[in-house]
Amino acid sequence: MKKDFLLFYFSDEKCDASVSVIPTLAALSDKMGFDFETYICTRPDSWSGKVLPFVGHNHAESFYYLANFYKKILFCSITDYKSFQFKREVLAFGGEVISCRKNDEVPEFYEDVFSYLGAELPKECIVVPKRPDEGKWIAPYCYPDIQHSGKLGIDEVTFKTKAKKLESMGIKGASFLYCNCDADGFDTDVIDTMTESETYKEVTTRILERNIDKAKGIGFADPSGILRWQVAYCRKKIVTVYQDYDWEDFVPTVCEYAKRIGNDIVMGNQVVYNKKMQVIKGCDEVITEFARHNVIMDLIGHNPRIGFSIQTEKKIPIDWLADAPTPWECEYSDDFLKEKIKQGAIPVCFLFYAADLGHLPVITRLLDLMSLDGMRAGIAFPSTWYAYHPELLEQIYIPLEQGGVFPQLEPLISSVGVAVATEASGYISPEFYGRLLEKARKDIATHVGERMIPKGYYPFQDASPYYNVGSAQPQYDVVGKAGFEYYITYKECNTSARIVYKTDTMTVLNQQIHQWFPGAGRPIDIIKQWEKEYVEQKRCGWINLAFDTPFFALSPTYTYDIENEYMRTGWAKCGGLRFLAEAMHYVRRTGGETGKLFMLKPHEMYRYAQLLQESGLM
Repeated sequence: MKKDFLLFYFSDEKCDASVSVIPTLAALSDKMGFDFETYICTRPDSWSGKVLPFVGHNHAESFYYLANFYKKILFCSITDYKSFQFKREVLAFGGEVISCRKNDEVPEFYEDVFSYLGAELPKECIVVPKRPDEGKWIAPYCYPDIQHSGKLGIDEVTFKTKAKKLESMGIKGASFLYCNCDADGFDTDVIDTMTESETYKEVTTRILERNIDKAKGIGFADPSGILRWQVAYCRKKIVTVYQDYDWEDFVPTVCEYAKRIGNDIVMGNQVVYNKKMQVIKGCDEVITEFARHNVIMDLIGHNPRIGFSIQTEKKIPIDWLADAPTPWECEYSDDFLKEKIKQGAIPVCFLFYAADLGHLPVITRLLDLMSLDGMRAGIAFPSTWYAYHPELLEQIYIPLEQGGVFPQLEPLISSVGVAVATEASGYISPEFYGRLLEKARKDIATHVGERMIPKGYYPFQDASPYYNVGSAQPQYDVVGKAGFEYYITYKECNTSARIVYKTDTMTVLNQQIHQWFPGAGRPIDIIKQWEKEYVEQKRCGWINLAFDTPFFALSPTYTYDIENEYMRTGWAKCGGLRFLAEAMHYVRRTGGETGKLFMLKPHEMYRYAQLLQESGLM
């Protein structure tokens, strides 16, 4: 077997055995020399507190694209359902189905797979605990012990019910992790135990210590996050730790381990207990606390948003992009912008902000929105998007006439470029910040070429750590030295248009909201407010609006409207693609109530600000 073969494991969140099966198959794939990928169907709690399916994230299209890189895909699955995502597609692509077993047939599944691949079944197994009805679920964190052991991973329920079958397969030894089973007939040992009072951080830290010599990175994620991303953690040799309560005290320890391993990027999510909110949710304060220790987060999202992670290993050639025009080569002319200034027109820049991997699927909905003639906007995202979904990002550079959205959507780089961090002075260091931005630019160049490296930058929390607006100072000079022409900041936000900072090579503009939407209010109302103010006061200016795009374009969030019970209350009442489209059409179709509004892309807005300042009208 070679790297042009892919072992593909399919399951669902009700199959508790997956957390032990995945690291077993990962180790087997490494040994056999081929790639390994998984797809775990999950239905997580959404922001509304209800369980919602996530089926609108182009996972099928992603699979079709991925399949082209392999000579053969070998499909195997464990699920009690009678439906199998991707099974028919594997067969259509000339692959093979090597095992489809039910949840209580884990030993038989292993027999099928090892036999098909001509691999010898291990003589020992590692048993991990079952999922509790409530309390800590430790089994997902045990994958490094399984992956590096050379043993079969077995869940506690399977071991209790299938001991005889395991014996008949030649399994002679059983090692136990955080569970206790009757093991008559087996040579046994206990790797580690835990008490009811022990926390996630205590147990996961011991797992890390056992495997730190093999680790190439640190993860921080809740059990659900690991279930969906476990294959990537195994592939990247990342050991994941976690703490739900009192997590602040654990962050320094996690950062010490990250530096000890030599990887300052923590991959995971920020699902912790937020004392202020008194609920389990995504708490962005986790990101800020890591930044205080000069460690950044590569966020995977709270819900199942990306289908596959192996795509990062498969690059496509730059090809036609080497000669294609860049987004800033196809812009309004200086003469056009000067005429707008003379008319007292008011430019509006819509900027879609999507800071992490979990947000990547918003691109599909945004491409639909931006396909209308006359739309102009920007989108800020990390460089990792280019590695995970190059086939989608390519549409930014393909002309409208050929089905893309060029030149209407301009890409920018967000936060620290390769991931997310609080960029304010006193948090991430300027040296580390600069290195990360430079790395992001180089990474992007490998996918689309030097000419296509974004000229614009948009931060996560450059002036508002913990979302305390104006509480910190941005590190403008770091961004300027990294080679960016313009920067849209949170500093002096929700004030009239102004150039906040300027050097010979970079200009920083403010934005006309307190923080990104939807918390700032309904988009169209904010636009009308500034339109009225500029016109009544006969002042020149602009309206920069940044949208936290997951609240508008992730599935199923984008389907929400104001009549929805959840959306009528709380900070999310303005989410949903309907409200974003409403605001954009208000500008695009009529120029607003005054007829003075018009759309600009971010780089055009930067040029407009330069011209406005040169004219003495700022």
